[in-house]
Amino acid sequence: MMWPFKRKTPETRSMGIDEFLSLAGISNTKSGEHVSPSTAEGLPAVMNAVTVISEAVASMPCYLYRVQHQNGKESREWLSDHPVDYLLNECPNDCQTPYQFKRTLMRHCLLNGNAYAVIVWGRDGQPQSLHPYPPSAVVPQRLSDHRFAYTITEPYSGKVKT
Repeated sequence: MMWPFKRKTPETRSMGIDEFLSLAGISNTKSGEHVSPSTAEGLPAVMNAVTVISEAVASMPCYLYRVQHQNGKESREWLSDHPVDYLLNECPNDCQTPYQFKRTLMRHCLLNGNAYAVIVWGRDGQPQSLHPYPPSAVVPQRLSDHRFAYTITEPYSGKVKT
């Protein structure tokens, strides 16, 4: 059976409603106050919701599968010995447990609408670690060949890398 919720075409967003309204000089709330992730975090109801959701997602294991299509049928193979499976479920980096890493990414996603992790590659061409980055420090750009390039500003040093 094929998964019924598979995207047929990639999603493209030119502008979100908040950006559109701000271009027109209209604030994003009825009160006229601008709501940002940092102001939303100050509300107990928002923080409780973000905490419950991010901790629930972080407690779930991440399984890595290879999906194959043969003769119109879809099959999946669990890749338990893949380096990415190890990073997601055992040790994403030297500073965080998998739970902390996934919780951080989910918090970023809920409060900012997106989450990013930088992959540190080893000399052998395999991923060695994953490090979450604040969405405010990452600017995605769509290339002419439809791939994405990311400009990252280091949070503490201010250095920019692509």
